[in-house]
Amino acid sequence: MFNAALFLIAIFSGAAASVVGFGIGSLLTRTPVYLWAPGPRLTELWVPIGIAAAGVLAGTIIGERILLGLSPNRFARIVGGAIGVLGLWLIYTALATGPS
Repeated sequence: MFNAALFLIAIFSGAAASVVGFGIGSLLTRTPVYLWAPGPRLTELWVPIGIAAAGVLAGTIIGERILLGLSPNRFARIVGGAIGVLGLWLIYTALATGPS
């Protein structure tokens, strides 16, 4: 029971940090610049922007439900496996492309 409580605290404190970072970093500082800089060109892109925003929202909701259904051990194995695969992919692309 204690491990589950710590796991939930870690999830929600991480989520709170993400919300604060997003709110301050994106909404208050970068977003106004991103909206002002391209001017009218941005209005042409409202459909892809809307689709991307909906995808982010859906992914967040679905991902949270999946995450809360995982045990801490299974979560650690999945994250470890993903990091391992990413590391192998980075090594492969570095060796395949050669020095820059």
